[in-house]
Amino acid sequence: MTARITGSKLKRRSLGIGPKRARIVVVDDHPTMREGLARVIDEAGDLIVCAQAESINRALELIETTHPDLAIVDITLGRQNGIELIKDLKSRHPKLPVTVQTYREHLKEKLQLKDGTSLVRFAVQWVEAQV
Repeated sequence: MTARITGSKLKRRSLGIGPKRARIVVVDDHPTMREGLARVIDEAGDLIVCAQAESINRALELIETTHPDLAIVDITLGRQNGIELIKDLKSRHPKLPVTVQTYREHLKEKLQLKDGTSLVRFAVQWVEAQV
C-alpha cells in the first residue's frame, strides 16, 4: 500500500507515468521573449521546452545534445539571421520541424503580409528555395 501526502505537488509526469511531451527548443535573442514563450509552452500539458538558445551556435549545440521534436526560431537573431539557422538545421536534421516566429511588424510590412502565418509560409518557401 502506498501513502500519498496531502498537498503533494508530485505529478504523474514527473514519475514517467504520463504521456510523452513533445520537446521544443526555443531560439530567440531576446531573453524576455524566449523565456515568455518557454513559460507558455511549458504550461501546455503536452509540450515542454527542452532548451533555450540566444544564438545560432548555441542553438546548434543544444539541438545536438537535447534532440528536440520541434524548433521555434526567431527570424532575426540580433546580428545573425534565423533563416541561416533554419537552412543549417534542414541540412543537419532534415526531419526536425521548424517554426519561424517574429514580432517585428516592419518585416511583415516590408513583405506586405497580413499576419504571422503568412510570414511563416513565406519564410518556409524561401528556405526551401535556398536549400
